Amino acid sequence: MNKFNIKPENAFLILAVIFGILLVFIIPPFQAPDEQEHFYRAYQVSQLQFVAQKQNEKIGGFLPKSLKETVQLTMGEVPFHPEKKVNVCTISSAFKIPLDPSNKEFTEFSTAIYSPVVYIPQSFGILVGKILNLSPIELIYLGRIFNLIFWVFLIYLAIKIIPIYKWLFFLIALMPMSIFLSASLSEDVITNGLIFLFIAIMFRFVFSEGKKIENIDIIILFFLALCISLTKQTYFLIPTLILLVPVDKFGGKTKFNLAFISLILLCIFVAIEWYQVARNLMIPAHNGVSIEGQILFILSNPFKFLVTAIKTLSSKKYISHFVGQLGWLDTNMSWVFIISYFFILFFIALTEAKEHINFLVKQKAVIFVIFVSTLLLICLAPYITLTPVGNDRIHRLQGRYFIPIAPLFFSLLYNQKIKLSFKLKEIGIICFSALSLIYTIIVLIKRYYI
Repeated sequence: MNKFNIKPENAFLILAVIFGILLVFIIPPFQAPDEQEHFYRAYQVSQLQFVAQKQNEKIGGFLPKSLKETVQLTMGEVPFHPEKKVNVCTISSAFKIPLDPSNKEFTEFSTAIYSPVVYIPQSFGILVGKILNLSPIELIYLGRIFNLIFWVFLIYLAIKIIPIYKWLFFLIALMPMSIFLSASLSEDVITNGLIFLFIAIMFRFVFSEGKKIENIDIIILFFLALCISLTKQTYFLIPTLILLVPVDKFGGKTKFNLAFISLILLCIFVAIEWYQVARNLMIPAHNGVSIEGQILFILSNPFKFLVTAIKTLSSKKYISHFVGQLGWLDTNMSWVFIISYFFILFFIALTEAKEHINFLVKQKAVIFVIFVSTLLLICLAPYITLTPVGNDRIHRLQGRYFIPIAPLFFSLLYNQKIKLSFKLKEIGIICFSALSLIYTIIVLIKRYYI
């Protein structure tokens, strides 16, 4: 008898808390993608300023001057320069910079167009720090900790709730890129956590025998769908996973149709409304970028856009970005490790099936359509807003954007035909994850300090 028996959610909790806290303090300030921009926006939200301001063809808001001073002092020229290291003495000196919240200036930051929903935990941490009269750099670390705690809570719930693929969720959540982001001020943290939880709840409704969907369940679904639609509009189709749930679990076709139509209309309305808010803040693009022009180009050449998306995604760099290309995408991990991690995800997806639980063909068809549609939306967003009209490559598309939909992709591999069980499978997964996290720590220390 195998005496080792630890639940996946508990294993996740232990590893995520230990290594998450380590990463919060190992990652130098503003060495996660756009972290200084997220810091500005999170501070703005902590002032209850949910919609940013526009001034002299710039978007941002009035923030304490000390924030920008702290960013300039600690960030330096480290991003995009792997040969340059962080000066610990410089970071230490930043603790002496007082917040001085009344001394403000207009600060420009591109994240001003993001919904305040994705900054709730960071801004709450910053708010607590302001009450304690902490310095700007201390606010950064407190915001990171609150972001990490909220992410751990969401993923823990997701793994606990989902009836299948608990270890797959465990491995995706603890990928180097995923936990690296969770220990920063990134808005991706909330997006990933909310979508993982929504998928877990949907799968629970699908596979829990005798489980009827009550009104409270519908309220929870609507709340999560609302939040997801306010994270990044590219993920607004995720709530259509409700189509996986058998109609009888809603108590009849009428109630199901009402719930489905209401949910979709809510998501579309919220996504469009926030897009309108963001669009009013957008600054006219330059260097051949035109939102209107690109939309017209796509409508005239839809097939060419598909070819462009496929050509862009065919680059192997997105696998590296997805698993773990850290920092400002300037901190590489071993390609052997990247491929190994990807292989293990495939292996678990193919073999982690539960008896008497399987997807119907039409359910997998729904998952496939939602996955592909969301994938195209992820490609479409930077193509419209950041890529010159008609370009044959999508600019600034990053592998981390695919983390929220990874469970959908791997769900397509779920089957009852390939069954491989071996002793200590669970402890093997935990050990692999722990070793990958230790490797992540080593890579970051070597990159920034040695």
